[in-house]
Amino acid sequence: MIPVGTSLGMALGGVISGLDPIFGVDAWRVTFISEVFVSIPIVLPIAFFPSRYNMRTESDREYLPLHKATFALMKNVKYLLVVFGYAMYCFVIGAISVWSIPMLVEGPMQLTNLSAALIMGGVSAVTGVFGSLAGGIAVDKLGGSCGVKGTMKCQLFSTLMLAISVPLGLTALFMKDLWLFIPLLVLSVFALFAVTAPVNASILTMVSWDMRAYAVSYSVFLIHLLGDFPSPAFAGFLSDNLFSRGCMDHKDHDTCARDVVSYCHWANGTSTKTTGYCVSKYQLRNALLVIYSFLSLAVPSWMAVYFVMRRGSRKDGPSNSVGSLPAKDTQATEGAQ
Repeated sequence: MIPVGTSLGMALGGVISGLDPIFGVDAWRVTFISEVFVSIPIVLPIAFFPSRYNMRTESDREYLPLHKATFALMKNVKYLLVVFGYAMYCFVIGAISVWSIPMLVEGPMQLTNLSAALIMGGVSAVTGVFGSLAGGIAVDKLGGSCGVKGTMKCQLFSTLMLAISVPLGLTALFMKDLWLFIPLLVLSVFALFAVTAPVNASILTMVSWDMRAYAVSYSVFLIHLLGDFPSPAFAGFLSDNLFSRGCMDHKDHDTCARDVVSYCHWANGTSTKTTGYCVSKYQLRNALLVIYSFLSLAVPSWMAVYFVMRRGSRKDGPSNSVGSLPAKDTQATEGAQ
């Protein structure tokens, strides 16, 4: 339920950041400070777990060492393509989570921080839960964890979800009315979250059983390295340097208000004209349009995996999944049943 935590954080952070200074500290800083105190009772007990919970089993000796596993994964083209597509998904999610609220505040709709935070937090929470559930159900129905054909179907399902999400998301960003923006955004983000379960199932079935832990670990590292780590900074760069149309050069309210040609708007979050900054109403929207289009890079990646697997299945005939359990583990499971 990671989307729920993220969305609640977006909503609560937006509410707190819109408040006046708390005990002399800027409200937005209070969000980060309070997060530290909330995390301590959750993280600290882990350091005191009894050592018996960290005991290695005999089966651990059968796993490949790190350097061999890394080399094997870097040669697995199908795995790399699936992870690259997933990274593009995180690239978009990362930028949206950072800049969607400022876009609603500084853009054409000019919402308050509170309204923008509640909208984005609510949309993310609802679509995160139901979208992830829908994706999990799709994996079960398509057999995505039970063989090559199931994995191929998951690639098609994920591609279909992106084909739905991208045009809806791009259209939503052009909307100037909430009653049009919200439903389009809900449908787009729902389709996005529906991708998570099929993609993770594909990552597991792209590798042999003894490589699964490494495959998941490297996928987490790569999707953040290529995805939500650089995307917020890249979106900010696009907004400030390509789409600001000179509005950011205006240092006072009156000069900013006179530049109607560039759609300049004085953003400050207060009722005074002495504090704030000048932005173009459309600079963040245009930056997010570029970011959202990066989802289209996942489509050829996942379709390439589909066609490679289809060609391999035709050549080799029916076979078990690459990531199926070894025979002795299968027999042990059957014996337990």
